[in-house]
Amino acid sequence: MAAVSEKRRRERFEVKKPVRVFTVVPSKSGNIFEVDAKHQPGIAHNISESGLKLEVQQPFKSEAILKLNIELEKDQTIEVYAKIVWAKKTHCGVSFVLPDEWAIKAIQDLAKNSVEKEA
Repeated sequence: MAAVSEKRRRERFEVKKPVRVFTVVPSKSGNIFEVDAKHQPGIAHNISESGLKLEVQQPFKSEAILKLNIELEKDQTIEVYAKIVWAKKTHCGVSFVLPDEWAIKAIQDLAKNSVEKEA
């Protein structure tokens, strides 16, 4: 069986962080997008500056756009928008859409602290 080619741009590291997941839907006019007021809880299982693996209760379709509030630390939550690149039952892989510099820095710090704890 042939190996699956890796398409990730950044190395991911293992985490188990709570995530509030909101769906992003087209407005009634179809010209803009709106964030659904309801959310479902999720868990990030791995993360990088460009995406994460997400576990949710209700599955999403590939290509869906989400707003994610990721609790990196007890007092530190980042907000990112993401597009689902693969979905299988209650797990999906997402790619961040234009994450801001603060979110990228927070994820890099989390990765650095994770590596230091393992050493």
